[in-house]
Amino acid sequence: MFGATEFEPAREKSGGPGIPEQVEAMGTLIKAGKIRYYGLSNETAWGTQAFQRAAATLGVPSPVTIPNSYILVSRSDDNDLAELMHRDGLTSPG
Repeated sequence: MFGATEFEPAREKSGGPGIPEQVEAMGTLIKAGKIRYYGLSNETAWGTQAFQRAAATLGVPSPVTIPNSYILVSRSDDNDLAELMHRDGLTSPG
């Protein structure tokens, strides 16, 4: 209902811009003054780290928030994502 509860490689989809292209676009928008910050939504710990690595490589600010769904039936942030958010200073409004 609120996203996958386990990793299933067979369900991965290809297409669309890759992570470096998305980070580069965010950097362009920040530089142009159109946005101040950006965040990720419903991202995994691996995906969050991939965005942070791409930002560091490209010299672009990293995402600052992950507004994942966090309710009684969706507690995925309690696992590895909570540690990543704490150690890297990301917020999860909610």
